[in-house]
Amino acid sequence: MRPTLTQSSRLHFHLGGFRRSQRLAALLHPYQLSAETGAGTGQEAKRPTLLTIRQLQALAEHLDALAERLHVRSRLSNALERAGAPVKVGEVITTWLLGTVILAGFGWALAGPAGGGIVVLLALAVPLAALQAATEHRAKLFAEQLPDVLRLTASSLRAGFSLLQGLEAVTKQLQEPCAGEFQRVLTEARLGRPVEEALEAAAARIANADFSESVAAVRIQQEAGGNLAALFDTLAGTMLRRLRLRREIRTLTAEVRLSAYLLGAMPLLLAIFLFVVDRPYIAELFRTKPGQVAVLVAVVLQLLGFFWMYRTIKIET
Repeated sequence: MRPTLTQSSRLHFHLGGFRRSQRLAALLHPYQLSAETGAGTGQEAKRPTLLTIRQLQALAEHLDALAERLHVRSRLSNALERAGAPVKVGEVITTWLLGTVILAGFGWALAGPAGGGIVVLLALAVPLAALQAATEHRAKLFAEQLPDVLRLTASSLRAGFSLLQGLEAVTKQLQEPCAGEFQRVLTEARLGRPVEEALEAAAARIANADFSESVAAVRIQQEAGGNLAALFDTLAGTMLRRLRLRREIRTLTAEVRLSAYLLGAMPLLLAIFLFVVDRPYIAELFRTKPGQVAVLVAVVLQLLGFFWMYRTIKIET
């Protein structure tokens, strides 16, 4: 006769399997990729789902494939990573298209073709401007945290730890964006990628000149040897002086930037004021074809003026 398991034996068997699976998951946890740390070499990150409706998900997949065929998907994905937006390219395009269509419909219903055209122009310009602003804000935070990263790593090296252990201390003691970027470097290194290549990939992804210099220092130290801790201290001091210089430049150019913002917002504020005070006067711009053409031309020139003033007041440091 075939031996049978009693209920108690089955319970012990299942509990033992559950404990073994828990121990295995705990051992593999440092080597797993998360949505924050990004993907390993040659693979896209597992990012949270933005769209939950099945039809919209199918549309997002088709748009993602279309972006891949048009050779723009990688650039969009890199831009989203630099901005710290953990979303998929197809879902971003789908959300942007749906929002543009809905808002353009409202603009057409309220102000005719001119309103719809204005909404479309704004839908093209505002997301790109927001993405650029988020990218620059994240790069600024990374640059401000980088001296602390170098000093903390140098202290770990003096204490006898390896470079990877020093970077692991950085991920535990610092906040985003440095914590997420260096956690991704650690994950790639644990999966077998050389730490120098993982750091170089992070430098290319972040596009920060100070960090690129630090990665080059690590590469030189790995090939020629030397005191990496002392080199990190020197780089940290240089970066702190650069940060002070950038802050002084921003202080000296604050008046110019404020004037540019006011000049850029003045036409919009004036249009809102006229709409509130004398609505029939400004409504003629949306009722007649010459007025609609004038409004569209004015919006285009306004966007060009915003871009030109932004490039003028931006100080390259």
